[in-house]
This record gives sequence, C-alpha cells and structure tokens, in this order.
Amino acid sequence: MSAPRVYQSPKGPIEIVPYAPGDEVGLRELFAAVFKRERSPEEWNWLFRDCPDGFHCFLGRTEEGRIVSQFCAIPARLRIRGRMWTVGQIVDSMVHPEYRAGLKRKGLFACTVDAMVEEYGRPDRELLMLGLPNRPAFRIGRKLCGYVPMQKVHVQTKTIRPDPKVPCVPEEASWKGDRFRLQKVNRFSPDVDLLWDRMAGRFEAIAARDRLRLDWRYGACPDPERYHILEIRTGDGLLAGYAVGVFGYEERPVGIIADWFVDSEVRGAAPALLRVVEDLMAQVSMEWVKVLLNPMSDEARFFEDMGYDLTTTHYHLVSRTYAPEIVTPGWLNRSWYYTLGDFDVV
Repeated sequence: MSAPRVYQSPKGPIEIVPYAPGDEVGLRELFAAVFKRERSPEEWNWLFRDCPDGFHCFLGRTEEGRIVSQFCAIPARLRIRGRMWTVGQIVDSMVHPEYRAGLKRKGLFACTVDAMVEEYGRPDRELLMLGLPNRPAFRIGRKLCGYVPMQKVHVQTKTIRPDPKVPCVPEEASWKGDRFRLQKVNRFSPDVDLLWDRMAGRFEAIAARDRLRLDWRYGACPDPERYHILEIRTGDGLLAGYAVGVFGYEERPVGIIADWFVDSEVRGAAPALLRVVEDLMAQVSMEWVKVLLNPMSDEARFFEDMGYDLTTTHYHLVSRTYAPEIVTPGWLNRSWYYTLGDFDVV
C-alpha cells in the first residue's frame, strides 16, 4: 500500500487512510451526522466487522482524530462463469457536511474514493464494485466514483388480501399433487451448502449462497424479527430451496421477498413455497408482496406466471469494473442473478 494521501481542506489537512479496528466509533458518529439516524454498535459489527469476506474501507481523519469521510464496500464472492471473484458492494459513502466540496471540484470525497480504488481496484482484490444507490448517490457516483449505469431496477409486485391472524408456518404444503415439508429456521440448515453446490452452475453470475454467508447475511442480524427464513423439502428430505421474507417495509404494508433460491428442477417446489410465503404475509396484514430480480432471469418469468406485475423504478444498478476483459456492465445486465438481499437496502 502506498503512503497515506493528504487532502488539504480549508479547515486543515485530512489524512486518507484505511480502516483500522477502533475507527468504528468515529464512523458511526459520521453516519449519524450525515444520515440523521443512529447505527448501533451491534448493527455496525454485523454488517462490517463480521462479514465473512472482510471489510474494504478508506476514511478521512483530521489532525484531531475526527473521521470526516468514508468510502467503503462490503465484499462478496461472485461466481462468474464458474470462477469465484471478490466484488465490492458500495455502501455508506459519506462526507461530513462541514467538509463537502460539491461536484464542481475535486474534494475530500473524491480523494477518499481514489485511495480506495488504488488499493482495491484490481481483479486480485476486487473484480468490480457494485451498488444500488439512491438518486443523490447515483448522481455523485457517476461524477466522482466512475459508476457506470446498468439497467434500471425492476420490481415485481402482487396485491394480496390481508388475513390478520397469528402467523403460522404449515408443516406441509403441496402443489398439484407434489407434497413438501416446510420449516421456519433462525439459521440455515447444513445442507444448504449442498443446495448451493447443486444449483450454482446453472447461473452465469451469482453471489455465493453458502451457509457461512447466508447465516451472516440473515441469521446473524441483531434484529431477530427482521428476516424470516423458510426452507422447503421434498418428502424424502431433499432441501429444494429457501425464501427470506421481510414483513413490512418503511412502515408500509409491503412484504419483501429478500432472497429466493429454489431448485426449478424439483417440480412444484417453487409455487408451493411462494404460496406459503404469500399466506404468511397476509397473516401479518401485508397488502402487497414485492420481489426484485433480474428481469431476464427464469425466476422473474416464474413470478410473472404467478401473478406478479413488473414495474420499473427510478433506481439504477451501477458498477465499475476493473477488468473489462472478464466482465462488463452489459454482460452483468444479462447474466447476473440477484435479489434485494444482495444489497444493503433491506
């Protein structure tokens, strides 16, 4: 790693350095100042410290030790054409309001981005960075981070009728004569690794869905009521898939299918599981069920067949590839299987 960069701000020099243990206190203070909400130590540790693939982060520190900028990524393992690569999901990009320079000149944020890219912007560290930014972050990212817009985000939605009652997962479900067993779990079963091994090769690009990473992403969340994990098995015990639901989004009666990974070769498993998910969401008074998938995927076509309408949002997926000979934004548009749980928005 090269020597630390120094940004000369009107308030004095700011050193751009990689994250070190202990910086999380200052980063959480910066987060509160920028986003006007607190991030608890437990949530921060879960998202960043405990990520099984590490934490990629550069920050700006004043001479007094105050952290005033951050550019960071949650690393993930992405399987591309049969080979695993590390990619970075850009999250919590921020500069303290007192140190912002706008978009007309290179400021502290751009210097923080440059330091991060210099350290991680190569295939042996990060093949590419990915994001699902809001509108302000999208505008800034195109200007300062090298974001390349991919396709707009498409959401599939189905209206359901609320049926308030104590939610209950049935022990069994069926679809056109095929019978299955259901189980709600707090942590994924060990044979989810076998499901991943069985299915991974069917996708040209997909983030790893092994037990280690799934348990971190969903099971280890410090809010035990945020994610609801359902596994579906055949009568002889084969794990046919899972779904992860979120009951309510931004205080609205919207149920979210955050992750969906079901073996399409097990006849009836996908519709049987989806019907149970919809019933559970109706029982907790949801009025809509939404799922985000690549609209070119077979899974998106399945949801369309099950009555889900496709709508286009104002959000864009973005990427910045460090090896266009390996992967390009256009290829990702066509080939990457993603769900909302691949991002930090739920």
